Formats: sequence, structure tokens, C-alpha cells
Amino acid sequence: MTNSNRTFINVKSAKKGKPGTQTILSRLKWNLIALKVIGLLPFYTMRTRHEIATPTQCRIFIKRVIILSKIIMCILHINALLSPSIWRMLFVQSKTNGLTATLDVTFCMLCDMTITSTCAFNMDKIIAILNRFLKIDQFISELPTSDAAPQKSFKRTSGNKYIMWMFCYICLITIPVVHRLFETLSFEIVILVIAYQLENYTSYAFIVFISSLLHELTMRFQYVNHQIEKYNRKFPKSSEQPNISSPRRLEHKTTTQDVLNMSRFAENSVVIYSLYNDLLDLLKMVNQLADLALLSFLLYSCTGILTCTYSSTLFNFHKRNESFSLMWNVSWIVNFSAVVIVLALRCDRVTKEANRTSQILARVYGKGKEYQNIVDKFLSKSIKQDVQFTAYGFFAIDNTTLFKIFSAVTTYLVILIQFKQLEDSRIDN
Repeated sequence: MTNSNRTFINVKSAKKGKPGTQTILSRLKWNLIALKVIGLLPFYTMRTRHEIATPTQCRIFIKRVIILSKIIMCILHINALLSPSIWRMLFVQSKTNGLTATLDVTFCMLCDMTITSTCAFNMDKIIAILNRFLKIDQFISELPTSDAAPQKSFKRTSGNKYIMWMFCYICLITIPVVHRLFETLSFEIVILVIAYQLENYTSYAFIVFISSLLHELTMRFQYVNHQIEKYNRKFPKSSEQPNISSPRRLEHKTTTQDVLNMSRFAENSVVIYSLYNDLLDLLKMVNQLADLALLSFLLYSCTGILTCTYSSTLFNFHKRNESFSLMWNVSWIVNFSAVVIVLALRCDRVTKEANRTSQILARVYGKGKEYQNIVDKFLSKSIKQDVQFTAYGFFAIDNTTLFKIFSAVTTYLVILIQFKQLEDSRIDN
């Protein structure tokens, strides 16, 4: 990030519309703490207010101990899942029920291993992403800006808090549900439940972290777009309703304002392009870090929603224990759906804001021929690239992903119900 040419024209306030005194580390404080505890984030040290350093050897050792503990827990989880008692319990009702439950637990383990390995082998990349955020915020804080910039854009979001509260609720209902469903708690059942919940916590904490980073990027793209939109204004706020009885005066004033706007845009174009390109590179870094993990989580969430929905369709009102099973399944359906919806909406918003920049510049393009070369340099580059946030390149994650997921779940749910009916008919015969 270059620090030259740091003057936005039409300056009235240097404080409003900026990140303020809070950094991204303070806004994501509890999310980062959760990631450190489960070994997904290194115990970094603060070098300066706008830079973090790699952890010390002692902190690296603590992180390795946490990861080793997770590996041991994963091995115990696999051993418990393959034990004869758990295997008989999963397939006690039917083969279809046992198969869906086994797939759900298997995808949960695969998702946890993918996310853990991704973070373990990309520790330096995570630190680089956080440092890039801090450097961009430092750059923006040193830029004077108009008081028309949206002050609310850098406020923290409360969506992450609701998701984590939902997961805490599911952890609390685990005890009564397990107590009702199982008469005796064997060692295998305890390991299976604890490992399953810890793996889910790992997945949820990581997805919330990525969603938060996308939200932070969205706000910064909005800041850039707002700065460019200033050059499309024909009149200042004090004269937004000109005297239309003087058409010549109005035309002259409009022409003069366009010339002033374009001259200001020419002076600040280097800063705007530099900031936009840095944000675009940061978005690509986040996507490269999380693409495989996002793919595994979306597969697991689809399997989880499918399994819980299928189990809910088998609800029997005549059995007392079934009510606890239904509560368990409905809670997981809501939890999976909430996280997937938040992730898809955040991906959709950040890509739309990144792509909207070229649309705003296209309107600036028609303001003056002498400045069109400046806009051409940006548009010729942005037209060639369509900003997307993908799941390992297989598909783009946006609002349409929600429709695809729930359509796939509905289709496979119908297939599972048909298999269950076929299995029941064979048993009756």
C-alpha cells in the first residue's frame, strides 16, 4: 500500500466514515479467542498497533499440543464410531437410518480434519491476511474523507453472536437428549458425543471467522465505492434543489461541477485504484485460504440438514423419547441453515460490492473526455475479471447457493423416504 497522494478533495472531516479507534482485531476479539483455543489460529504477538508478528516458540508449542490433542480425539472418535456397540445402535431401526447417521458423522470428521489441516499449514497466510487488514485500515485512517461517508459501515455485526449462541444452545440440550436416548452411557458413547460436538464447534468457529472477514471486506469496498460516487454529484448538499427558472445558470453550474469533480477524480485516482486493488487481492487471499474448507463444510451442512430432516419425518408421537430426538434434529436444522445462510449472504454482498466499483466508474467515464484515459485503465482491467468467491473453484458461493442446497436436500430427502418405504415393505412381507 503506497502512502503517496493521500488527499481526497472536498474535505470537511477526517474522522467520520472510517474504521475509528477499533481495529479488526478488537471487532473480532471473541472470534479470534475461540479460534486460538481450538488450535485454528496461532497465538500471535502484537508488534505494533497495525501489525502482528509470528508467535514465539512457547506459543507455537502450545498450538502444537492443542492440535495433537485434536488428532488423538479424532482417532478415538473413529474408534468409537467403528465399535460394535455404536454400530448396532446406529442400525437398530433400519439400514437407511444407520447409513444417513453414519454419513453425517463421517462428513463431520472430514470437515473438521480439512479445516484443522488448512489452518495448521497456512499459519503464515492467516497472519498475512490480518496484517493486510490492519495496513489497509491504517491507510484509510490517514486519508481525510468527506463527512458524507457512511458512519455505520464499519460497525461490527451481531449476526455472528446469534450463531454462536445457537451452537451453545445445542451443546446444552446434548445432555438431556443423550440421557433420554441412551439408558447407559458407555465410554464409546461419551467419546462419540464429545468429539462430535467439538468437531462441530471447530467448523462453526471457522465459518463464522471467514464470514466476519467477508463482512469487513464488504464495508471497505463500500467505503471505496462511496468515495468514487462523490465525483458523480452535480450539486453540493446546500444546493440540491437549484433554481430551474434559470436554465442557463443551471447548465453552467452543472458543467462547472462536472469539471471540478473530474479534476478531483484525476488527482485521487491513484489512491482509489491502489486501495481497490489491495482489497481485491485481500479477497483473493481469503478465498484461497478457505476454499477447500468451505467446500467440505457445505458438503457436511447439506448432509446434516438432510439427515436431520429425514430423521424428523420418522417422528413417532407414541414414544416419549422421540420428542427429545425431534428437538435435537430441529435444533440442528436451524443451526445448519443459519450458518449457511449467513455465509452465502456475506459472500454475495462482498462480490456485489467489488463488482459495483466498475459500474460506478462507468458513470464517471461520461463526465469528461480529457479524463477518460484514467478510467479506461481501470475498466480495461476490471472487465476481464468477474469477482467471485468460490468453493475450491467448483461453484460460486452467493444467494443462488441457498436455492441449490435446499433443492438438493429436498431431492435426496424424497429418495431416502422412498428407500425407507421400500425397506419397510420388504420387512412386512
